[in-house]
Amino acid sequence: MKPLVSVIIPSYNHAKFIKFRIESILNQTYQNFEIIIMDDVSPDNSRDIIEEYRNHDKVSHIIFNEKNSGSTFHQWNSGILKYAKGDYIWIAESDDMCDQSFLEKMIEKITLNEKIVIAYAQSTRMNSNNEKTGSWITWTQDMKGGDIFNTSFQMNGTEFIKRFMLFKNVIPNASGVVFKKEIFLAFSGALPHLRTNGDWDIWIKILSKGDVYYCSEELNYFRYHDNSVIANSIKGNRLQRKYQEYKEQVLLKNSVQNTVKGFPLLARTNKILLLKSVFICKALAIGNYLIGTRKGV
Repeated sequence: MKPLVSVIIPSYNHAKFIKFRIESILNQTYQNFEIIIMDDVSPDNSRDIIEEYRNHDKVSHIIFNEKNSGSTFHQWNSGILKYAKGDYIWIAESDDMCDQSFLEKMIEKITLNEKIVIAYAQSTRMNSNNEKTGSWITWTQDMKGGDIFNTSFQMNGTEFIKRFMLFKNVIPNASGVVFKKEIFLAFSGALPHLRTNGDWDIWIKILSKGDVYYCSEELNYFRYHDNSVIANSIKGNRLQRKYQEYKEQVLLKNSVQNTVKGFPLLARTNKILLLKSVFICKALAIGNYLIGTRKGV
């Protein structure tokens, strides 16, 4: 029997895109899934659009929060820990889309070999008009050994962490990922206080427990627009942005240090990266303070 996949849609302020998101899930060639929609008090008309699917047989739960959770990772945890019935999880972010064969190809690989705990596909860049504008293959091209991402592969998770994940989140979009629920539960979910790096952290945790499968086909359509997480993360004063970025890096690498403590080489490498992030974070804090002093802030 084909395994059940729980599809979590964390929704916030994406009324323009969420119908495309839901329809791209419903049109999958792999059909053994449930949809769990988690709306985090969207100020637009997302609720009205979501309600259109209230009685759809594939939609098992629709949850409208009474108060904004403050982190998409609260939504991940709530959807998976409280409601998901499937053995596999797909976090389908509310502004993204995908190829109709995405889920079939991910499930085929992740169930073929019990060592595989996480599978993901390459992403296409897409704008707010549903136009494809490029490929996320460029995200890894500047890395040592980055040419491996030109073709599909399976790799030991700790090797993948060592070669790539300690340095960059080479799994750029949760919408392109399917993972085993039991591994997520073993870590009690994602860390909501890692506001921009909670996905990076949980990927490393999952990878520490088994193999990864990477599909080089661009089956996920990762949307970039004015209200996307990426767009919002690059707004504001450049020095302040860099400080917040490295502050998040320190929190992330502290968590990773605990994850990789049983792997001496990974732990040593991550410790060096942690100390570097701490140094840069302190330097940026001083820089922000001096600028604020000059401006009389």
